[in-house]
Order: sequence, then structure tokens, then C-alpha cells
Amino acid sequence: VQKSVVSLFNTTAVQEMLKMYTGKFNSMFRRKSFLFHYTGEGMDEMEFTEAESNVNDVISEYQSAQDE
Repeated sequence: VQKSVVSLFNTTAVQEMLKMYTGKFNSMFRRKSFLFHYTGEGMDEMEFTEAESNVNDVISEYQSAQDE
């Protein structure tokens, strides 16, 4: 008997996880850890900065939703 379960949550708690991963990303990005793998495949460093900004925007949205 095969069973599957899917669980979806709409919660502002995800912001804590995003903050944790953003902190780890920032630490590695400052040291340029593993960056050569991505730039060697054609990515630009600016794409990482833009992605960081996008994640910070999402965190801000979750924070404002939590504050309401």
C-alpha cells in the first residue's frame, strides 16, 4: 500500500529560515567561497547581489505581514 502526504503551510515562520540562510550566504559570498564554480559557468557576481536583495525583500514582506 503506497501512501503520499503533502502538507502546505502559510506562515511567517519561514522568515527565520530565510534569515539563517541569508546569513550563511553572506558569509560565504564575502569570502567568495565557491563563486568560481558559478562565474566559470557564465554567471555574473551581480546576479548574486540581486538575488540577495530579492531574498531580503521577501523577508521584509514576511516581517510586515507578521507585524499586522
